[in-house]
Amino acid sequence: MSCANPIDPTILADYWLAELSENQDRAVEEHLFSCGDCSQQLQSMVQLGQGIRTLAEQGNLPLIVTQGFLDRLTGQGFRTREYSVPAGGRVECTVTSQDDFLIGRMAANLRDVERLDLAMCEPSGEERRRLRDIPFRADSAEVILNYPVGPARQSGPDLVVMKLLAVSEKSERLLGEYTFNHTPS
Repeated sequence: MSCANPIDPTILADYWLAELSENQDRAVEEHLFSCGDCSQQLQSMVQLGQGIRTLAEQGNLPLIVTQGFLDRLTGQGFRTREYSVPAGGRVECTVTSQDDFLIGRMAANLRDVERLDLAMCEPSGEERRRLRDIPFRADSAEVILNYPVGPARQSGPDLVVMKLLAVSEKSERLLGEYTFNHTPS
């Protein structure tokens, strides 16, 4: 890369997701208009994002997403089915053939969290799958999960317990447990 002042990838991602302030957005755009290297890096990020979106649309990939990402999807005409659950809460849920995305919003206090994991568990507590070191913002009051819509459509009744875990080098701390009781439509 020959750019003397490359844009940090996190800032590029926030730019792409439309999560920068107006001043930050303008500064990034000015740099991108004059810098082929950073423009190429953004283009690579967009292509990767499109590949991930394709996997998500096919219902094959659980993803942690941002509100900005969801706003962009709905702005593009995608249909989302969303369920919000407080810590310790439970929600009855379903997904239809009309839904493009299945979203679970899990309320949590994320301040003072170093690393965040999401464990998808059986009602007994046994882990089915764990998403390790998921992206989060400490100032956010929730984690937004795009649950694989394809398998959800094909499954029968299913009870999934999601656990948000604050992870440090020495321990794990349960931030919240969220029960999703799925019934086919």
